[in-house]
Amino acid sequence: CTQQAIMDGQTMAANSPMAAAKRSFEKWDPTTNEPMKTVASNQNLGEVLPRCSSPCFGDAEAFPEVNVEASSGNESDETSSNKRVFVRGTGKYYETVAEATREANDGDEIVLSSGMYYETEDVTISKAVTISAANEGELKASVRIVFSAECGAVFESTGIKVQDVAFLQLRAWTKEPKSKDATKFQGCVRVRNSDATFQGCSFSSESAPAIVVAGSSNPTFAKCSVQGCKKVAILCQGRSKPTFEENTIQNNMGFAISVLEESTAIFRSNVISNTVKCAVICGGAS
Repeated sequence: CTQQAIMDGQTMAANSPMAAAKRSFEKWDPTTNEPMKTVASNQNLGEVLPRCSSPCFGDAEAFPEVNVEASSGNESDETSSNKRVFVRGTGKYYETVAEATREANDGDEIVLSSGMYYETEDVTISKAVTISAANEGELKASVRIVFSAECGAVFESTGIKVQDVAFLQLRAWTKEPKSKDATKFQGCVRVRNSDATFQGCSFSSESAPAIVVAGSSNPTFAKCSVQGCKKVAILCQGRSKPTFEENTIQNNMGFAISVLEESTAIFRSNVISNTVKCAVICGGAS
């Protein structure tokens, strides 16, 4: 890289959605008047997060607590400010996305209200479910699922659909990793042997690739955004055959797309811009 490219990359990193989100967790804790290093899973994020104006994740907002859309008529009375994830099949609300995906069954729809969801464990989707942002009036809810470096989202079933959800992976916020192998999860979103469909979603990571497609997966990513990554933005490996259509891949520090091993990824009408390293790199028998 040229010196100018390196400087441009540093500027992109400083202004990326990940940098903004990370800075929001480094503010002072109003309850202890001390620098806040971690955020408890039961802490009201709306009280500590500043306004965010990332072009990748929607308009500026303060992430207030909002009730999940109630339009099916099957909702239970177990609603509270901490339960914002509704599963139509069970008729119940849940506090975290991980809990909702464990309780959901094939064919269920998991609906998320506006806000940021800080997940402290892997969110594994092994059932044919639909995950989507709630309808709030004429607009879709602004939904962000945030992971630390030690965890992420794993999609390993057929028939999964994800719509209008942003996935963010930050560096670890704790001094000590939760496991001996803090790098065990390589990717904010990992698709394993799945044909999952992602529509209108956003992905960003400063710890690992934002998207990893592995095994014999054949997912589809359409009209999504991948930006603000410090490493490879999209990694395709194994014998995967993903399809990427009409996506925007921009402002990334590493390679925009890396296709390795025997992967045969398909790309149509995507826009790649402002990438410090190569836009596309292929290796192995890909």
